Amino acid sequence: MNHLSQLSSLAQALNQETDSYTKSLIELQKRLNKFNLGIEVWVGLLESGQAGTPNQGTYSKTLLGYAKVDKGWGLAIKEKRIERGFVDGDSSCPYENDYDEGPAKLLLECSRELRILAAGRMERLLEALITAANDVIPTLRKARELAQSI
Repeated sequence: MNHLSQLSSLAQALNQETDSYTKSLIELQKRLNKFNLGIEVWVGLLESGQAGTPNQGTYSKTLLGYAKVDKGWGLAIKEKRIERGFVDGDSSCPYENDYDEGPAKLLLECSRELRILAAGRMERLLEALITAANDVIPTLRKARELAQSI
């Protein structure tokens, strides 16, 4: 019976923490959207289900991102199927193809499990956004200068 009592209190704490975390995700998404970045980035969240042979394999990859989905910009999850191997078994000729497994969806509409996993990658996602913005700005400046010089 002691186990049930422990689980009861753990469930209460988990629910409180999850609710608080979800509120912070809502706020983070609102703040990011106010920046109007318009830059999509993705970071790895989870890999699973490798199958195949040494010359050809398939696995699933779940990505955490900031992207435009059907409901607008936000923190998002995207599922990919990755196929990799060697053309005709030739180890000097590797290939990798990735395929979207359906449209990306907002993180806030995903399972608790995925939202919890995302908590551990949120800092990496924000770093990726900073890197992407820093990469885009010089390109835009060069394009503007080129357009103005014509």
